[in-house]
Amino acid sequence: MKTTVTSLDFGTSKIVTLVAENSGAQRCDIVGAGIVTYNGFLEDGWNNPAEIDDCIREAISQAEQQSHHKIREVNIGVPGAFTKVYVTEARVSLTGADPHVTASDVRAVFKKATENLGLENLPGEIIHSSPAWFRVDDGKKTLEPVGLKGRELTALISFVIGNRFFLDDVTTRLRNMDIKPKHFFSTPAGEAMLYLPEEDRDRTAVLIDIGYLNTEVMAVEGDALIFHKTIEIGGGNIAADLAIGLDIPLKEAEEKIKRQYVYGIGAAGETYDLPGVDGQKPRSFTRDEVTEIITARVDEIAEEIQAAIDDSGIKL
Repeated sequence: MKTTVTSLDFGTSKIVTLVAENSGAQRCDIVGAGIVTYNGFLEDGWNNPAEIDDCIREAISQAEQQSHHKIREVNIGVPGAFTKVYVTEARVSLTGADPHVTASDVRAVFKKATENLGLENLPGEIIHSSPAWFRVDDGKKTLEPVGLKGRELTALISFVIGNRFFLDDVTTRLRNMDIKPKHFFSTPAGEAMLYLPEEDRDRTAVLIDIGYLNTEVMAVEGDALIFHKTIEIGGGNIAADLAIGLDIPLKEAEEKIKRQYVYGIGAAGETYDLPGVDGQKPRSFTRDEVTEIITARVDEIAEEIQAAIDDSGIKL
């Protein structure tokens, strides 16, 4: 029997709807997609709130047409800019004549971690929780503690808290479209689990995602996102710098130069040629002219990434 699942994700330049089918085997097929560009967001909210409803409707409509499936409920990805990561260590005692870790003990240590977090003081709600590691007594860290013998179970648990504004705003918009918000999930956490191999995560790893309006720095240990920071600089800033520095329209800077530029590979005498439009003469720029502008902004992004990693306390 096929199961159909729909997701709605908000990037900094596009809203994406995906429809997937799972036949029960180890297989998931994307059967429909809707992709709509929009003005995105920063940490304090939508850049253009008035456009959001229409963009969501269009992304969903495109996915419905491709999948031949009427979308009635969606799983919603919460962007990193609308989440905060909290990490807490918790421990519980193991009881019985021959104490060893049970599934109940694992649930108990998660409950203890939630109590440590103090939900009443958080600016949102938990949308994801996962372990970085478990440890029994003074033993080795593991992600599979059930069955291990000892007197105490300790765990490092990560919680991702969704921003109340985003959760409430998107919920209201979808319900007004007669679409049920089924589940909110952390886009950064899902991305990190997908792209970072398990062996890298066991040693602690960092994933960098440079979007159009922001850059996300994610640190992962085990199955947990243990650090996340959003830097409000991205690919759009590079395009804007090119537009200003070369005195050309933003669209041409984006499509004719930024997307064509390849780092570290350039033939001698390479140029970027812009056709004349709206009565303007054609223009041409050398690779050196373009590189000077791009490199300055990319250096800034790299410095911000390094500063975020330094501030995180993560040791790689």
